[in-house]
Amino acid sequence: MPDAVVVLDLYAEEPVLGERRYVRQASVSFGRPMIYPVDPAELDPLLGRRPDLASRQFLLLHFPFDLEPPGRNRRYDSATVEIAFDDENVTALDVMPTAIDPEESLDLDIRGIGRRVVAWDLHPGDRETGLRPRSRVMQVVLDTPARSTELHGALSATLTIARIKGTWPTRTAASQQPRRFALSTDGTFTVLPSH
Repeated sequence: MPDAVVVLDLYAEEPVLGERRYVRQASVSFGRPMIYPVDPAELDPLLGRRPDLASRQFLLLHFPFDLEPPGRNRRYDSATVEIAFDDENVTALDVMPTAIDPEESLDLDIRGIGRRVVAWDLHPGDRETGLRPRSRVMQVVLDTPARSTELHGALSATLTIARIKGTWPTRTAASQQPRRFALSTDGTFTVLPSH
């Protein structure tokens, strides 16, 4: 994806010339995220009872991503994409499914409500065809301090890759280290150096 803001290369450990080495298997590319303010009135009415409501802001984050098409004779049996926010005071208030193609059968598990780490686990409804390498969007409503103007976090991903014919049935490929980012409430996105 030439206009991706972040590309996570995913590696699996393999024997190469008698040694164990990490070999690139695939990638997940992320498009430019979009961030929107959310009026508390648009959310659960119980939020209006929070004693700290005046010191909080709510933001809707859309983060698009694509799976690289699998190599020849391979399919994706599962994918996990994760966002971890650095600030303990930034938590997921609500997590929504990715945008789903009505023609694609997809099982989706979402984790992270009330936490700073949010994950989307995708599994194909039809294991024989695997996950399609198409665009998806992670969507999360964030509960942040009202004074926050920039969110810091990291993206990571894992794919389970199956060989349709061959010597290994499945292999797990993962990003070697999370890719750090800063996202301003005005929508400015910056990739940060790794720790």
